[in-house]
Amino acid sequence: MRSRTQALRPTAASHRPGTLWSDMSDNNRPQRAPRRSRPAPRPAEYRNAAVAPVLTLSKDDYVPTAFIELGVPPSVDFGLAAAGFTTPFAIQTKAIPVALTGRDVCGRAKTGSGKTLAFGVPLLARLTKEGEPRRPAALVLVPTRELALQVAEVLAPVAIACGRTVLAVYGGASRQQQIDALQAGVDVVVATPLRLIDLLKENELQLDAVEILVLDEADRM
Repeated sequence: MRSRTQALRPTAASHRPGTLWSDMSDNNRPQRAPRRSRPAPRPAEYRNAAVAPVLTLSKDDYVPTAFIELGVPPSVDFGLAAAGFTTPFAIQTKAIPVALTGRDVCGRAKTGSGKTLAFGVPLLARLTKEGEPRRPAALVLVPTRELALQVAEVLAPVAIACGRTVLAVYGGASRQQQIDALQAGVDVVVATPLRLIDLLKENELQLDAVEILVLDEADRM
C-alpha cells in the first residue's frame, strides 16, 4: 500500500499558528462517519458536502472518547462522539497532540488509516474565530472533486456537532450555490485548485482571514 506524507505549518496571511497538511498519496479513502439514519436535507453550507447526518447524541448522553487523552477539547470531542468516532488511529494519536500546539507536523501513514481526522481534529480545535461572508477561517486544498467530497463527508458531522460549518467547492457543481453558501459565511472551505482560483479572481472568496491551511495530496496539485 502507498504511504502519504503530511506537514503542518503557519499560514502567511494570519500570522497565527496555522496548519499545512501535505498528503503525498494518489488514493485517499478517508475514515467515514457511520450513517445511523437517512440523512436530513442539507443546509446551505453543506449542499456540496457528501452528507449532513442527523446527530442524535445529547449533551447529557455524552461520554468522553479516547481523543480526550490526546488533548482534544471537550467541544470537539463531543463532535467526534456524536459522529461515532471514539478511538483514535495510530496516525491520529501521533499527529493530533503535536498539531494542537501549533507546531509544524510532517507525518506518513497508509491509505485508510484516518489521516483526514488527523488534520481535521486539530483544525477544528484550533479555530479561534467564525467564518465571515466570503472569508473562511480555514482552507483545505485538495486535488480532485472526489477527494473534496470525501474530506467534507468526514469533517462535516464533527463540525456540525461543535457548531462549525464546512463547505466543499469544486468544478462540475453549481458555482452560484457555492457562492451563496460562501456569502452566508463558512468556517472551513474544502476546495479544488481551479475552483478556488476562479472564486478568488471573481472576489467571491478571500483568504485574508484564514488561520489554518491544509494541503491534502500536495504531490497531485
